[in-house]
Parts: sequence; C-alpha cells; structure tokens
Amino acid sequence: MEKTNYQVGIDVSVYDPETLFLAALDHAMRIDGLSKAAALEELKPGGEIDPRACLIMILDPGSMPGCGINESTAQEY
Repeated sequence: MEKTNYQVGIDVSVYDPETLFLAALDHAMRIDGLSKAAALEELKPGGEIDPRACLIMILDPGSMPGCGINESTAQEY
C-alpha cells in the first residue's frame, strides 16, 4: 500500500490562555502520563504560558490508526 501525505489545519482564537493551559496540563499528565514538572517545562517554559505548546498538546493525538504523524506545529499570526 502506498503512503500518501496530507496536511490538516485548524484555525483557532485563544481568548483565555490560562484555561487552555490548565486543559493542556491535565491532558499532559492524565492522558500522556507526563509528570507535573515535565508538563510545566513543556507548556510553561520560564513561567510563561506557551499557547502553541498547549494547542499541540491538546490537538495532536500522538497516534492515529493507519497513520504516522510527521509533525505538529502551531503558529501565531
């Protein structure tokens, strides 16, 4: 079976970064099994919420049946 690549995008507005962060922190620890320290390092480096990292944490499923995820990105514009 031949592999075919697709790019999927979602355009979102973040109006409450703290709520996004808390949801991403919960996902990182409960679903992905990260320690709180590791999750904070990834999602709030230097004590500042990184909305891009939070979006990727929540929206990138990690794996999908029949697929390999090549890359996840989030950019501010």
